[in-house]
Amino acid sequence: MAQESGLDKMSRIFNWRYKLAIHIMEMVLIVAVLAMTAARLTMKGVQVRSRSNTIALSFSAKSIVFIGYQLLTDHVARLQRFKNLKAYAILNGADVVFWAAVVYLVAAGNSSVCEGTACSLAWVVVALSCVMSLLCLFCFLISYTAFRQMRREQAKENQISQEHPQAMAETRVVPSSSSSEYLSK
Repeated sequence: MAQESGLDKMSRIFNWRYKLAIHIMEMVLIVAVLAMTAARLTMKGVQVRSRSNTIALSFSAKSIVFIGYQLLTDHVARLQRFKNLKAYAILNGADVVFWAAVVYLVAAGNSSVCEGTACSLAWVVVALSCVMSLLCLFCFLISYTAFRQMRREQAKENQISQEHPQAMAETRVVPSSSSSEYLSK
């Protein structure tokens, strides 16, 4: 029995099939963060232009765009040519850092001035942002694992094609850059 590599173990834990469910959970949390931040902005006595209020709105919009790109390129046939596992990993990795920044900035804003319902909503935004950062981390690990697995398979195909160029030409097997076969495992 062959020894299982670390990447194979990771690909079982961070499986691509979990990604859609995680993105749906992220979208629900983003809408909740948007609603609570908008509610904080409409309350009297809250500084509207503070960094902690606007950061959650702008990073929520950014995350909607990032997740929208991933969902559309995964599930819309006409857009699948724009699908890129490396881009997915980069976007999800950036989201981890951005949501951690939301946690820090909103908590820092609450520590200086916090009163009433706006304070409670801000702490809920902090908690939701922590969860978002963890979900983004999981999506990053899924995307990174799929990207590394695709690269490993491409390297194997390239090695076979260099060792046996005649056999590759006869069977017309061309190393592909498509990631769909790696994601279906």
